[in-house]
Amino acid sequence: MPPSLGNYTLVMHAPTNRLKRDLDMDVAIVDRQNITCWLMAFSAGTLLELEHPRLGSIRYLGVGFQGSPALVFDQYVGHVIEDLVERHLVALEAALAIVPRGERAQVVEDGCEELQKARMKLSTRAADIKGRLLGNGFNPVPVPLHGAGVAPVPIVQRLAAELKALQHMEFQNMKVSSATLDRLADAVAAMRAATDGAFAHRARRLSTLLAQNELAPARDELIGAVDFDAFLAKAQSDDVELGEALPLPDDPIKELGVVIGLIDYLAKDEGQALDLAFCHYGVGSINVDAWRNLVDQVIIPWHRDFVGYLQTQGKVEAKSATTNYLDLRHATGIIAIQQGTTNSSQTVNGDHTGSDIGTALEALVGVLAEFNLPEPVRGDVEGDIDTIQAQLKKRSPSHSILVEAGKSLRAIVENVAATAVTPPALAATAAILWQSLGLGS
Repeated sequence: MPPSLGNYTLVMHAPTNRLKRDLDMDVAIVDRQNITCWLMAFSAGTLLELEHPRLGSIRYLGVGFQGSPALVFDQYVGHVIEDLVERHLVALEAALAIVPRGERAQVVEDGCEELQKARMKLSTRAADIKGRLLGNGFNPVPVPLHGAGVAPVPIVQRLAAELKALQHMEFQNMKVSSATLDRLADAVAAMRAATDGAFAHRARRLSTLLAQNELAPARDELIGAVDFDAFLAKAQSDDVELGEALPLPDDPIKELGVVIGLIDYLAKDEGQALDLAFCHYGVGSINVDAWRNLVDQVIIPWHRDFVGYLQTQGKVEAKSATTNYLDLRHATGIIAIQQGTTNSSQTVNGDHTGSDIGTALEALVGVLAEFNLPEPVRGDVEGDIDTIQAQLKKRSPSHSILVEAGKSLRAIVENVAATAVTPPALAATAAILWQSLGLGS
C-alpha cells in the first residue's frame, strides 16, 4: 500500500528518519513480493503468477528464464521500483507545504538521498536475482537491468519544481507590514554604522530579517532568479582592480537578487566582508570608510529599490494615511522630500528646512564636543554627521539616507546619554535634530 500523507505529518521534526522508515518498510515488501518471488518460483518449479497495472498478467511455470522472459523481468521490476519511488515522492511533495520554510531545503536534500538509495537497493537486488535466474540459480554475478522503456522518476527535478512552486505561491500571497519595513530601514542604518569587528554582525542582522517570514517570499523570489556564485566569481576575479565597483547586473530586478546574496555573503564572516568592501570600495587604508562606501553605494540604493519593488508588486499592507512632508530649502529652490513611515500619504509644508537641520546638527555637534568619546564611537558619530551634511549640500537630497543616518546617530547619542552624566543641553539639542529629520522628539 502506498504511504498516506499522514505518514509525513512529522516531517518537519524528523524528515529523514520518517521517510527512511516508510521506505525501508516498502522496499522490504517489494523485494519479497515482486523480486525474490521470481527466484523462489524457479527454485521450486512452481507457477509464477503476477499482476501488474501496466503489463497485465504474468504467468511462468518454473520461470525458464532465457530470452524474452528476461525482458519481461526488466520491465516488470523497473515499473515496480519506479512506482514505489513515485508514491513516496508524491507524499513528500504534498508534505513540503507544511514544512517550515527554513527546513524545506534540508527536507528536499534528505528526501532525494533516501529515494535514490531505495531505488538503488531494489535495482541491485533485482540485478542479483536476474543473474541467478540466467545462471540456473547458481550464477553469483549480477546482470544489469536494461531500461526496457521504463523511465526513471525525476526525483531532483520534481522536488525542485515543488519548492519553486511553493515559493512563488507564498510570494503571491505575501504582505509586509510597515513595522517590518521600519525594521528593515533600521537594519540598513545599523549596517552603515558598523565599526571594525562588527561588519559581519551588522550584515547578519539584515540578512536574518530578510530571511524571516514576512520578507522571505520576496527574498526567495529575487535570489532564485540570479546566479550569485557567478557574480561573486566575477567580483573576485584577478582582473578586478582595487577600488573598482562591484559588477552589479544592469537588470534592476536581478540587481535586487544579487545584492540580497551579497548581504548573506557579508554576514557569514568578518574577514571576507572586510576584504570585499576594501577591494571594491576602499579609499586609503581605513576599513570603516571602505565599509561605509559599500553601504552607501550598494546597500542603501538597494534598500530604496527593494521597498519600491514591494510597493509596485502590491506586497505592502495598506495603512491609514498620515500627513507629513519635509521641505529642504536650498539656494537653488525648494526640494520636497517625503518623510515619515513607509506608505504614508503626505503633503508639503515648510515647518523644517535644510537650514533647520543644519542648524540643529551644528548645535548637537557643539554639545557632543564636550564629551570625551572613545575613538570607535567618535568615528561612528562623525560618519553619520558627514552623511547628513553631504546630503544637505545636494540639489536633491536622499531622504532615506538622511533618515537612516539620523536613526544611526540617534542610537549612538541615546547610548551616550544612558551611560554618562550628561548636560541638559544634549537632550534638548538632540530632540530638535530628531524632530527636524522627522524622527519624533
